[in-house]
Amino acid sequence: MPTTSASLSESSVIAIYQQIVTITGAMRIAAQDQDWDHLIELGQAYCSTVETLRGIPAAQLASLQNREDRAQLLRQILNNDAAVRDLAMPGLARLGQMLVQLNKQKCMLRAYGTPSGSMLQ
Repeated sequence: MPTTSASLSESSVIAIYQQIVTITGAMRIAAQDQDWDHLIELGQAYCSTVETLRGIPAAQLASLQNREDRAQLLRQILNNDAAVRDLAMPGLARLGQMLVQLNKQKCMLRAYGTPSGSMLQ
């Protein structure tokens, strides 16, 4: 969704921030529902929208009159992001532990031989 930054109005910039709030809110719900596939899809939309925002020159952002509106939207974005991280981190930690355990099992099987019919080959 890249946009040419030179022609963005103040309301267009606020609309981009609002779109990011909407996306991060949906990401929060997906994380609460443990819908990780949907969360990944939303994450891609988030990255694309943030890249659009990054394309706006800093001087243009600094000249905008609605700093308080942008600050409020940024707080919402950061709150949603923190909630997603809090919800996802325990699952990522469990996945990491499972991968470590699987790696240990593979090492042991290599050292002591693989029983016939094993799925860890």
